[in-house]
Amino acid sequence: TREKIIIFQMILISCSFNLFLTPIYTVGLPFMEKIIFRVSDQLYGISEGLVGAGMIGGAVLTGIIAKKVPFEKLYYYFCGIIVLVLGMGVSALPFLVSVSGPSMVSYVVFTACGFLFAFLLAIINILCMTYMQKEIPMEYMGKSMALIMAMPTALMPVGQLIFGGLYDAFASYTWMIYILVALCATVSTVVTYRMIKKAIGNGMLKTNQC
Repeated sequence: TREKIIIFQMILISCSFNLFLTPIYTVGLPFMEKIIFRVSDQLYGISEGLVGAGMIGGAVLTGIIAKKVPFEKLYYYFCGIIVLVLGMGVSALPFLVSVSGPSMVSYVVFTACGFLFAFLLAIINILCMTYMQKEIPMEYMGKSMALIMAMPTALMPVGQLIFGGLYDAFASYTWMIYILVALCATVSTVVTYRMIKKAIGNGMLKTNQC
């Protein structure tokens, strides 16, 4: 909180991600596809698999992508997250959701956004963890990493409880949930942008560090 304030700020941003972003696929994916879009078990399984593939793909390609969009441009990835969350919201708009059968257009849009969403989240996580492991002194590594992992993980079930209630309460207007999440992600993006620019200005962050 004093010598490495940027790491503390990154922990808070990670906490906000687990509170507001992670539940839209851990809770939102099964709810949207099985309840709202009414797709088959096979299509739901494909969508789940593609989300996992997105995470793996993002992890594998992080080294290549980070050369073009390094850690000091982390907010670019956040902007992509905002666009994808809004895309998920578009898939839930009433004129796309079929009233008579499976909503295939909504399913395809939602699944594609989910794949790219997981892809970007994997890159963000790896870039942040790489930066923190470089910056934290070895004598504090164990305690620091335990704190970094514990705080976001502790908030994950809280986010799932909140969003479980939201999806039940706004079952007919689920697109509103995604607008709310996009607004929260926008706030995180602005905070991240200012945090990184300030860290670069203060010499706490060098360009092309990760």
